[in-house]
Amino acid sequence: MATLLVGRCVEFRIMPFSFAESYEYATAIGRNISPDEFMIDYINWGGFPLRFSFTKESDIKRYLEQTYEGIRSEEHTSE
Repeated sequence: MATLLVGRCVEFRIMPFSFAESYEYATAIGRNISPDEFMIDYINWGGFPLRFSFTKESDIKRYLEQTYEGIRSEEHTSE
């Protein structure tokens, strides 16, 4: 018998990385990028840690849209 875990998750509340933290993490996972180039990346995509798991721009966009929508939905339900 399979166990169905639909809609179940463990939620962790963390703040996005600062620029310095993001750059340190990006280089630690093997991204070879100058601080100047990374600044543009950070301005475009921000410092949500999970976004570094994605390499394709479309995947990053989808992740960020889902993250922002989740935040907005949570704000509306807590009012």
